[in-house]
Amino acid sequence: IDAFEASPCAADPTGACSFALEFPWRDRTWAQADAACRVGGKRLCARDEWESACRGSAKLLYPYGNTYNENVCNTKAANNIVETGTFVSCINTESGAFDLVGNVAEWVGITEGDALVMGGEWTLGSSATCTFAIPQELDQAYPWVGFRCCLGANDDIDGDGSLASVDCDESDPERHPGAEEICNRADDD
Repeated sequence: IDAFEASPCAADPTGACSFALEFPWRDRTWAQADAACRVGGKRLCARDEWESACRGSAKLLYPYGNTYNENVCNTKAANNIVETGTFVSCINTESGAFDLVGNVAEWVGITEGDALVMGGEWTLGSSATCTFAIPQELDQAYPWVGFRCCLGANDDIDGDGSLASVDCDESDPERHPGAEEICNRADDD
């Protein structure tokens, strides 16, 4: 899962990038969000992988714990949308993903049949949780909904014939020495 909510890539503004201190890309339909992820060789996250990245192995209600703290994530109605990663404590330390609750809600779903909006936006207070999920009209773009991209273990994102589960596995540094692997938008070799 990308560390930050998606923003348009500078090199190709039709594609989604994940960088800190960028405003989240909003006002996209589910199909537009999915297409933006696919430009970069990724896809929208499945509900279970998004929720797992938010809750972690402890199955937390919020990325940071089970007790709501209005100062940790951007969930106060008095706030507005902020740049990704601004709330530095709004992170699940296992997944390394920021802003999974608050700031903007996020499209999830690998197919239209399982598409939802998760996490909740900046106005929801304690209701913006890792389990917050609501269906929305897929052909509608919403100013309070963004998205983030995921890389599946069965995706060959750099076209070398090796799946991401192999390319992104750093336990064997000799696997692809010198190759430019594109895991998490960085050369991991």
